[in-house]
Amino acid sequence: MSQFLAPPLTAIEFNNLLCLFTAWGEARRDPTGTCSRFMLCASDVQRIADLSSEQIVTVVHALGQNSVVQLRPDLLQLLDTPPALMALFAGSSALQGRSAHVSAK
Repeated sequence: MSQFLAPPLTAIEFNNLLCLFTAWGEARRDPTGTCSRFMLCASDVQRIADLSSEQIVTVVHALGQNSVVQLRPDLLQLLDTPPALMALFAGSSALQGRSAHVSAK
């Protein structure tokens, strides 16, 4: 089926497409930065960079209504944080989460 004849994406599929293409582009442009921004190990980033755009679209359709994105566990705390401090707190929380993620591998 031509991509132009495919049914429109649902909100979850669109979000998956956006997130996967963002990670894919960043993995190709800046693999080291992608590791820290997406909390992935180098081999995970390389695997994402090696995907073709067609493979990403296939993954999005295969996932259907299952999201590839997991909201931050501290999201509600961040929403209660003054905007001027959000980036600082989000970064420090991400670092704590990353150290736990890396040590678990």
